[in-house]
Amino acid sequence: MLFWVVAGCVLGIVYGAFHALGWVILTAVFLIGSLRRFLFPTRYRLTTSGIEIRQAIGKVMRKWSDFKRADFDRNGIFLSPFAKSSRLENYRGLFLPYPTERERLEGIVRERIRVAPLNEPQQLDSERR
Repeated sequence: MLFWVVAGCVLGIVYGAFHALGWVILTAVFLIGSLRRFLFPTRYRLTTSGIEIRQAIGKVMRKWSDFKRADFDRNGIFLSPFAKSSRLENYRGLFLPYPTERERLEGIVRERIRVAPLNEPQQLDSERR
């Protein structure tokens, strides 16, 4: 609900500034396009070759070999393309929220990806030198 109020205000400001419906439509397309992950459902399908990610517009297939590490927490599983923790993993990794079949999802991921040990001490770059 809050999104639609803010979007309406933004579109009203754009119309007030330019008085052109074309700019309002272009702004709406950019606004909805950039926030589509939050507005529309995302579906995950685990296959033998990888994970299929379906969103409102299109689908992406990520291979199991793309992921080097899996981190489990209470909300889901984070799949990282890096063997060790990296600053880039938040941008290149994939978070799978837990479905109702939590144990089944964990079992599939554990079969395919190396699971990070709990409480593994992280070494900072400055400590390595």
